[in-house]
Amino acid sequence: MSATSQATSAPAADRQTVPEQTAGKKIAIVGYTASKSEAPWGVDGWELWVCNNLWKHCPDKWHRLYDLHPMKEIVKDREHDAFLQGQPQKHITGSDITLGTRPVYTFAPLPEWRTAQKFPREVINDALGRYFTNSISWMIAHALMEMRAEADVFAAAGLEHFEKEASAPAAKKLYKMTQPGLTIALQNDYMARCELHVYGVDLATGGEYSAQRPSCEWMLGIAQGMGVKLHIPLSSDLLKLASMYGAEDDSAFHAKIKERIKELGGRAQQLDQGIDQQRIARAQVQGAMETTQYFESVWCNPRANRDGTPKESATGSDKIEASVTDNGRVEEPKKVLATV
Repeated sequence: MSATSQATSAPAADRQTVPEQTAGKKIAIVGYTASKSEAPWGVDGWELWVCNNLWKHCPDKWHRLYDLHPMKEIVKDREHDAFLQGQPQKHITGSDITLGTRPVYTFAPLPEWRTAQKFPREVINDALGRYFTNSISWMIAHALMEMRAEADVFAAAGLEHFEKEASAPAAKKLYKMTQPGLTIALQNDYMARCELHVYGVDLATGGEYSAQRPSCEWMLGIAQGMGVKLHIPLSSDLLKLASMYGAEDDSAFHAKIKERIKELGGRAQQLDQGIDQQRIARAQVQGAMETTQYFESVWCNPRANRDGTPKESATGSDKIEASVTDNGRVEEPKKVLATV
């Protein structure tokens, strides 16, 4: 008799069933970019994990904080350090916010960070390797490890149920034979009930972020391989491409991009030419100024008061005018008041 028929024939009061309504773990990891507003803030059944000092810029409805940087870098941000110590700080909205009892995960917790816990780096490295180039990939790995731990609990409960149902010798033998595969099936069943969402994470810009992106996508691939339901916002560049290599024709899109690059290059060249013309004009003005200053210094008499201090320019309000007498002799120059 099979385990299924045994379960059917057993009295209802004695039967145990696998909890069909068991909900999987639902985790939303949130970063800094615009799509963070799409996260399920305050939605029942969801855990929201944020990183670094995002607590200052997002709704105060998150459940965990991760700061996976060297301790000396963390304490440089005095406001952030004070927040980790439990001191009230100002949210971007102007309201006060406190850490409360929410856990903080760091590589090296300080005693004054009262809710800080040591991030399980070694456990994650043993299970998933060393390819971690950013905080988000570490957080995804931690989420998967916790989901898998709950899947093990779910599988153990299911095995206990089936073992009790397999009371007949033949059923017990069948149970022993199928136990490894049944364990995997139950684990997969639970993982398929789990959801992992990633918001506010693009890693699309050049330099540091573009180098960090592959690690994040690698961890998301592992999550999908474990059966976890993934959600990445449309605005994020994670797990996005214009067309599948070899299977889809991207020639029209590629041609449009090439034409756009050509157009922008032409506009940039025109602007460069304008800049060059302005530089030439500026050099001409500078040359004229230097020539004029030369004439002033060589051909104009120095103008100074009796004590050696500079005299006002002849074009200023203190102009000097020489007067000529009737016999043609030049008298001492006299000041002429400028009219207003």
